[in-house]
Amino acid sequence: MPKCLVIGGGIAGLSAAVHLSRQNIEVTLLEASPKLGGRAYSYWDNSLNIEIDNGQHIMMSCYHDTIEFLKIIGARENIYVQDYLSICYKDKSGKEYFLNADKMFYPFNLIIALLRFDAIPILNRISILSLLVKIKFGKKPKAEQTVKEWLLANKQSESSIKYFWEIIAIGTLNTNIDDAQALLFFNVLNEIFNKGNANTKIIIPKIGLSRMYSDDAKKFIELNGGNILFPERVLEIKTCGDNVCEVITTQKSYTDFDFIISSIPYFAVEKLNANLVFPEELMMNYSPIITIHIVLRENNFSKKFYGLFDSKLHWVFNNGTHLSVVSSAADELNSLTPDELAEYTFSELEKFFIIFQQDLIVDYKVIREKRATFKPGFKTERQRTMIRSNYNNFDVAGDWANTGLPATIEGAVRSGKSAAERLMKKINGNSLVD
Repeated sequence: MPKCLVIGGGIAGLSAAVHLSRQNIEVTLLEASPKLGGRAYSYWDNSLNIEIDNGQHIMMSCYHDTIEFLKIIGARENIYVQDYLSICYKDKSGKEYFLNADKMFYPFNLIIALLRFDAIPILNRISILSLLVKIKFGKKPKAEQTVKEWLLANKQSESSIKYFWEIIAIGTLNTNIDDAQALLFFNVLNEIFNKGNANTKIIIPKIGLSRMYSDDAKKFIELNGGNILFPERVLEIKTCGDNVCEVITTQKSYTDFDFIISSIPYFAVEKLNANLVFPEELMMNYSPIITIHIVLRENNFSKKFYGLFDSKLHWVFNNGTHLSVVSSAADELNSLTPDELAEYTFSELEKFFIIFQQDLIVDYKVIREKRATFKPGFKTERQRTMIRSNYNNFDVAGDWANTGLPATIEGAVRSGKSAAERLMKKINGNSLVD
């Protein structure tokens, strides 16, 4: 039976290990921290006395590889999937605006939803539909256009950009539209809006992220003969000719393997052995995400989540036991202290929600993920297409790899699956399968 070491127990590493385990590959997964999940995990917070995520995550029904992954490990029931696209937006007067693509036949439901979205003037709504049609028929942005440049070139108004396009861009790309590559955004929009109702729905975890996928992935891998070892940090990767021949960890030295998949961040791989992979001088800038978890004495929020207009806070998730308020691309807020962040958050929520009052707050917790995602600029996207292994038995996975997607859960899952598929082609080509 072929043996594979998987380095890193985040989503990408778990995805690779699960897909390999299905193919009768003996997997040993090494994780440096005392938990699985990478940047997407949950834990029991003793001060709040609740389970919280390190950052609230939102997914889309176009995350086909993620949904497949959850089905494989028996965790599909751990997510809530909308019946149809439905988003409630709020402005600072407390007024609500709805983007509801109900059960009418696609694409008429989406057209009607946009025409009824009265946060934006009617002529601007029509221009949004016009651009979606162009995307449908493959009219791609120029290679060097930013999201903002592309939107303006397609006659999108400032209100259309502010109250529609920018919200999607920041949520999916986690960076400013003045910096993000338009082509990557185009790919995201094409997946969401132009492939039927099945792709437009929003998905939210029903339970903490670790219980949503990490626990069941671990069980699946172990039931299929794999081993998951943590905390065990890889210290060095040694090469011999065209292959990796030794992996040294804090616990032992590994030589009994046929292949390695590394799913740790690129900067961590370089520290282990700079010659393993990458185009020269691969440099990624990172963007933070801040989540403020708020426990209320009385929770009168009725919807599962809300989008906020014209705020540095973007989403409010109602988890029942607590609210989770998320700021993506949070560079402006990142310099604030936890108390300052809380003060700003509470003040903003009072503007948007008449049902929110500060005297209802029991406790709160601020969580910063400083390197939540890479910023998908032109240089980064060009370099991602050049990422390749320099060794026969070594491959990489991770949301930063060449997935064609931004740094999302779907990108991470897809990267792990793709690495596993490449490995299986090598195994089958070399007749290594028993």
